[in-house]
Amino acid sequence: MAKEKIYTKTALKREFGLTDKCLAYLPPADKIWYGRYKSQRYPAWSESLIQDFLAQDEVQLLLVMATKRWAKRQQAAQKAVATKTNALLAELADIKVQVERLPKKKLKRLTQASLDDWYLYRELNYHSYDEFAYHEATDWDIVNYIRHNLTNYDDELTRLANRVGRQEGFKLISRKIYAEILKVYPEYRTTIEKQLQEHLSR
Repeated sequence: MAKEKIYTKTALKREFGLTDKCLAYLPPADKIWYGRYKSQRYPAWSESLIQDFLAQDEVQLLLVMATKRWAKRQQAAQKAVATKTNALLAELADIKVQVERLPKKKLKRLTQASLDDWYLYRELNYHSYDEFAYHEATDWDIVNYIRHNLTNYDDELTRLANRVGRQEGFKLISRKIYAEILKVYPEYRTTIEKQLQEHLSR
């Protein structure tokens, strides 16, 4: 025979959404819930007693009222998030993207130097050189270098810190940055478009 489930007040709040007002109608506890230590003893209620309790008209009414209040709070919270998100997007709409154009050979040389520094940093600080095996700079690495070093991308991302709507803000910044990179470095179109899609999917 399966052991009957028992509930503490915390469990009742978690599983049934009972409020403190609902709990005020609880009958005297008929069980004891023991914590990790013997000294931890808490009043608890058997499942059969809770089922009878939940069937009471007063409790049902309080649950309905609590559900309606919760729905209103959720709607208010969603509206506040939407308002703050729209405010952030409006603030970011006038971003002036700056992209520096470098000769192809210089760009690849600087990208490779940046990669070399990264590998050395990983090896010295995390002993994980093998995990990030050395390779010659690819178009993906070059576009990364352009984004982080030849645009104001990183500066614009600081505007998202602790802001509501930062995920949408990140996507907006990414679209603007990559659009301008494409104008200045059209030879990397395929990689730019792939990176943008990767950013938008985060």
